[in-house]
Amino acid sequence: MSSSEREELLNQVDFSRVNEETIAACKTNKLIPQQLITDAALALCVKLRKQLEETRNRLNSIDNGLNKSRPINTTTSSSNKIFIGI
Repeated sequence: MSSSEREELLNQVDFSRVNEETIAACKTNKLIPQQLITDAALALCVKLRKQLEETRNRLNSIDNGLNKSRPINTTTSSSNKIFIGI
């Protein structure tokens, strides 16, 4: 494969949108420059970090909603008390 054919082929792949398995497969492929693999891995990290933050925000929102809807128990049951003797 000529260098121009190789370059054309690599330009057709959007390495910023690949998944972990694709990055792992590219790692051993001598036709793919390490810089493209590194860029793909970094793009995947950014995507996963954003998804994690969005998930955390959603869970916090749900948790806050649940806490607001729960009745507050102001009485204490004697079975819940712990006495420490000295």
